[in-house]
Amino acid sequence: MFVAKYDVNGFFEWAKSAISDEAQGSDIAIDSAGNCFVTGYFRVASTFGTTTLESDGFFDLFLAKYDPDGELLWARNSGTSVAINAAGIALDAGGNAYLTGSFVGNVTLGQTTLINDDVFNLFVAGYDPLGSVFFARSAGTEGELSSYSIAVDPGGSLIVAGQLKGRALVGSDDLLSLGDSDVFVAKLSISPEGGSVGFTSYGRLQDGSFQLGFNLDACSTWRLQSSTDLKFWSTLQTYGAQSGFQIYIDRDAKNFPRRFYRLAAP
Repeated sequence: MFVAKYDVNGFFEWAKSAISDEAQGSDIAIDSAGNCFVTGYFRVASTFGTTTLESDGFFDLFLAKYDPDGELLWARNSGTSVAINAAGIALDAGGNAYLTGSFVGNVTLGQTTLINDDVFNLFVAGYDPLGSVFFARSAGTEGELSSYSIAVDPGGSLIVAGQLKGRALVGSDDLLSLGDSDVFVAKLSISPEGGSVGFTSYGRLQDGSFQLGFNLDACSTWRLQSSTDLKFWSTLQTYGAQSGFQIYIDRDAKNFPRRFYRLAAP
């Protein structure tokens, strides 16, 4: 794993690496002060600056924070004896870092133990600016649920995306892949309950149509839109101020090699 900094003109400033037989960086984020957060996974032992992280399992996650000059501020891992991989990172306005990825076996993050004895399930964890875990949640049941990306919306909710194989439970939503695997997007609260407050799933049907499922809240009207180039959007259907799970089948999807979708509030 290495991280390098270049100035706005492309000139090199500094580079840092982990001393390890196997450490893989997965994602990176920069806070408003210019600090750099790097996450990924490693095996056996990895040294970041003067901090050595040990892994007792197949592989473990890491999160390292560097200051604007490339000096290590801290590095963290889970210390799990199973397998956990951090694939995505996002920061909020307060400098808190949120990780997402997948794990198998039981893993403790902060004061929370996530239970999973079978296939890979997703996890989300929040770290404060000093590297302490203050939030951890997981989702999934008998199917594989792997998360690869995360974002924080203006309201502080977390948006995660990844791959679903089989059946999985996210909050109160029971998901089933329509093929061998499907993509999923989930919106998660970081309230103490940590429930799913919104969800979108989709997959291609046998006739080539595309089915989308999503939750709406009653705070606004919504437009389901599609695009082939992410520039021009057409409205497929408008939903009034209603809440609950909705399903839309796009019969025209079979006529396009690719099509993008979004929910837009007027």
